[in-house]
Amino acid sequence: MQGYFEFDERVRRSGLGKAPKAVLLYLLKRANDSAACWVSQAAIAAATSFSVRSVGSAVREVRELGLVSTCCNDLTSTLHYTL
Repeated sequence: MQGYFEFDERVRRSGLGKAPKAVLLYLLKRANDSAACWVSQAAIAAATSFSVRSVGSAVREVRELGLVSTCCNDLTSTLHYTL
């Protein structure tokens, strides 16, 4: 994971809306010591009170900014996120 202050500054400068910030906070909370977590967009939606569609858009936005990388598991709807 990037240094905390560098990551924090990138988020601050990005101009992200509420849903992308909520998704990032949730992923940070779930991340292990390697800055990775495995969670479905439905679980993120339930935890953040955003729709699954909003979560999908938020994930795409933070991924395009380089704040998160994702990799899917073809057998489940769970994504592997790396911060």
